[in-house]
Amino acid sequence: MKKTVLVFFVLLGVMVSSGLCEDVLYLKNGKILRGDIIQETPYSIKIQSKDSLKAIYMEEIDHVERGKDPGGGMIVSSSGEVVFSELASIPQRKKELIVRFLRASGIYESAAKSLDGVVKDLPDKDQIKIKKLLSPDELVLQIVPIYAAYYNEEEILVMIGFYENPVIQKNMKLTSEITKNTLNELAKYLSQKLQTMPQ
Repeated sequence: MKKTVLVFFVLLGVMVSSGLCEDVLYLKNGKILRGDIIQETPYSIKIQSKDSLKAIYMEEIDHVERGKDPGGGMIVSSSGEVVFSELASIPQRKKELIVRFLRASGIYESAAKSLDGVVKDLPDKDQIKIKKLLSPDELVLQIVPIYAAYYNEEEILVMIGFYENPVIQKNMKLTSEITKNTLNELAKYLSQKLQTMPQ
């Protein structure tokens, strides 16, 4: 009896998990494709069902429902290259969490400084044009799919908790000053030590 119950629950678990993990492509022509998305590029999606592998162009797709977190693992092309999912295919909550992490960790601020560094030596009219064309927000959004490929939502929340900790924030602000003071003190100490060295 126990064995029968155990087998029943194992089979039930397999059926439920396979149903929940299934990706679904809704095509503009009304067709629905179910299976596992195994490759995704800005132009197409390859979906593996139990009896076929199909490549569908993005222009044919109305929308995608993902049965699993797209950030749970990277998508790798046949050549072994990592293909990052499009921004539009990442769930909104996950996008928002990644942007929050990028702000908390200082990556957003670095992108803004990089943009300022690129344009600072240009004539004023060119600086205005480039800043209208590009913004730190836009630059940061370009790297969201990279983080989405490597981390799931739970992992991003852990990183946010770390970087939003007031002590970590203080450490990040003081790191350059602490490094400069540390190097000065070490230089002084080494200089004093070298003076006491026998000739």
